[in-house]
Amino acid sequence: MMYDPVFDAVPNIQGGFFGRTGGVSQGAYAGLNCDPRTHGHEQDNLPYVNENLDIACRTIGSAADSLIMVDQVHGAECLIAGIEDLARRDSAMMIGKADALVTTQRGVTLGILTADCVPVLLLGARENSQPVIGALHAGWRGAFDGIVRSTITAMKAAPHTIKAAIGPSIQQSSYEVSAEFQERFLRRDKSFAVFFTAVNGKILFDLPAFVKKELQEQNVDDIEMSAHDTYSAPDRFFSHRFATHHDNGITGRQISLISLK
Repeated sequence: MMYDPVFDAVPNIQGGFFGRTGGVSQGAYAGLNCDPRTHGHEQDNLPYVNENLDIACRTIGSAADSLIMVDQVHGAECLIAGIEDLARRDSAMMIGKADALVTTQRGVTLGILTADCVPVLLLGARENSQPVIGALHAGWRGAFDGIVRSTITAMKAAPHTIKAAIGPSIQQSSYEVSAEFQERFLRRDKSFAVFFTAVNGKILFDLPAFVKKELQEQNVDDIEMSAHDTYSAPDRFFSHRFATHHDNGITGRQISLISLK
């Protein structure tokens, strides 16, 4: 199983980024697919997904019945999660449409699903020294629209206490975009040109670097950053773009988890 722990030097925090290896799903979803949703096509076998979720949660010392996720919509909304939300999760362990979760409560495990987009796990402390954790999913649209800002705001942590870990995602060398895509960014801020490069007539976008910039603009400086490229390692990661180019777009989602112990 591929598992990259984060904040492992911090007491009472468990979490990290998973890849696709180590699970029980089969076929296009083979491995540790943790996505119980459909995406306009066939769905993975739900007992397999539930077993995968249990495997991932147990890896960080949690139980699947503590897991809270959101129905991710590539937006900029962050939800506050608590113990009381465990009772109102739907059958997919989700509590609403959003792209980030924050909690101060022990006994809650936050989960984010990705397959090329950027997962970010966050840890901080409020003014009363109360620990707070967060997990967010940043595709280009969510990053552009402010998902990082809304999550940091919801944490209410002193900026100098916040640690961020950016997980495996599509890297610039694999992320070709259109001229119209680039122009959307440049219309907002000409300085965003630094996140684009031209190679052999292709425009390539650096999404993880853009997310890191968004964190830094919220005065978060303690940032760990994965160099894993989900697109170029389909045996190790689920990649929506790779599946679209090679497998009719059918693929699973890897999970990122964080919990206060």
